[in-house]
Order: sequence, then structure tokens, then C-alpha cells
Amino acid sequence: MTLKEESIKVLGFYPPEEKKRRIWTDKNGGTEYELTPERAAFILKYFNEENRELSSAQVKNISESREEYGWIDDGDVVRFQKNGNISEWQHRFYDIANNNVKGVTVEIRFGVKDGASTKTANAKARSPYDIIHIVDKTVKKSEVSTLKKMTEYRVYKSKPKGKELDWNTALEIWPKWKTYARKGESLTKDFFENTSKWSFYRRVFAAVGGMCAFHDKEEVFKNFLKQLEDYTLDGEGTTVAREFVELAEDRAVATMSNTRRPHYYWQLICVALDRLEKKSDGRISMAININNVSHDKLMNSGNYRLFLENPQNIPTTVVYSSEKVKQAIESDFAIV
Repeated sequence: MTLKEESIKVLGFYPPEEKKRRIWTDKNGGTEYELTPERAAFILKYFNEENRELSSAQVKNISESREEYGWIDDGDVVRFQKNGNISEWQHRFYDIANNNVKGVTVEIRFGVKDGASTKTANAKARSPYDIIHIVDKTVKKSEVSTLKKMTEYRVYKSKPKGKELDWNTALEIWPKWKTYARKGESLTKDFFENTSKWSFYRRVFAAVGGMCAFHDKEEVFKNFLKQLEDYTLDGEGTTVAREFVELAEDRAVATMSNTRRPHYYWQLICVALDRLEKKSDGRISMAININNVSHDKLMNSGNYRLFLENPQNIPTTVVYSSEKVKQAIESDFAIV
């Protein structure tokens, strides 16, 4: 069997012969094409020769979104170029094919100019701020950046994986946490107006401030900022401030990755808050070295643990010993 014959058998058409600009229609004029896992795999195998390198992270994002919200038709059509190749959709095809996703219908457009996607400006990357701004015109980009740090570190290594702020979760997370993100921004405003030394990590400081506001610990956070500001400006101050700066400026910090370094500062601030809760005047040692400023060392106690969403990694779904037990328990709680 030739590729053309096999394509017509599997897909119902042979893409390289579809040169005219048209929308696929069935015999009744309908435009909804059933994209089965078999068809998605076939297109990927034979008609995906001019696409970007497949990103496993993007496939994972699509799979997680689909598992939570179901397959959502966003109006985007599958486009075949005149040479028969697709230029988009490969990650969605991969999810459908490899996860046996059924019930997906799409519209297909044929006859797209070869290489058209390489000659047009890319769409602006969508961000959490963009979708939040649609429903809340008061939002600021700095507030969203602070909230992103808050959610990122709250769910760090949590199992099941907690929700970070992204395009799909933004409208769910923003209403619940915007007050605290804004409070974090407010708590750090004067500090960063008075000193620029720590400005590169402003969002981290504000995110900790937001978590302190959530847990009614604003005063201890303000105390920390005041002591750090005094030491930064005058070179003299409390033991906590001095040792915090020493740990923050340790030579090993410069070798940390761009992902690890901000998290290190988050953890270090949490330790400083722990100490100030014991002695508010700051006359207490940080009592930690750089190797112990880590998730595994800090997750068992203190503010670092407090700020985690699920530090014990307790499953949030109920697991029943048998289907019989499941039915019996759920029937007891049924709403009548």
C-alpha cells in the first residue's frame, strides 16, 4: 500500500494533494473532523517534517491542562501546507496519540502557503498577567510576579503537585491571593526605596512578605526589613542582619543557578524570621551554614515549613481499599 492509499484510508485525504485553500468538510458539509489517536500519530509520522523540535515540557503542560479541564476547543484550526506538512499542533497531536485521547474534533484548513509560519510575526506569548488583566484592570505586573514566586515556592516539591501561577490557573489563584501579593508589595515598598542593594531579588522579598501577611506575621517581617536596612546602610546592626548578609554574599551563592539562587534567598529570609521570632532584637545567631539552607533541611520546622502548601506530601484524593468500600462510603454521603 502506498503512502497516499494509507493516508486516504486513515485520514480520509492525502495532504500533499490538497493544494487549494479550503476547509475540510464531510459528505454532509460538516466541518468537525474527528482527530483520533490513530490519526494524530499518522500525521506526526508522515506530515510533520517542518516543525520545531518537540518539547516534552510543552506536551506535559498540555496533558496536565487537559486532565484538569478536559479538551477545550479554543477555535484554533489544524493547518496543512501545500506540501502536506503541518506547521503547528504537533504537541497537541503528541498528547492525543500517546495518551489515547478520544472525542477530539477539530477543523482543518488545507492549502496554506509553504513556510508561512516562518515569515509572519509570532503571536505574543501569553502570560498570567495578560489573562488576569482581562478581568481585573487594577492588576499590576509586579503584583503578578510576586504572586508567581509565592505559588512557586509554596508548592515546591509538593506531591501531588500543587498549583503554580500560569496561564491556566491565573483566574483561579488571583482572586484568592491578590490581597497578600499586594500586601507583600506594600510591605517592601519603603525598604526598596531606601536601598537598592537587594533590588534584584525584590520579588522574592515581596513574596515572603505576602506569605507573612497571610499568616499574620507582618510585624516580624517588618522587623527583619528594618534590621537589614539599618545594616545595609550603616554597616552596623544586629547579629541576625549581619549573619544574613554574610550568608547572602557567600562566594558559593554566585555559583548557584538562576533558579536556585532566588529560592536560596527565600529560604534564608525564612530562617531569619525564625530567629527574630525567638529574639526580636536580633541578638541571636542565624545558627546555620550555606549547606543547610535547603528544602530537605528546612521543611521540618519554622516558617519555611509553614509557607509550604503540603509539607507532609499527604495525598489530597481518597484511596479506597476496594470498589465495594468506595460505593458504600460514597452512598452514605450522597446528597438526596
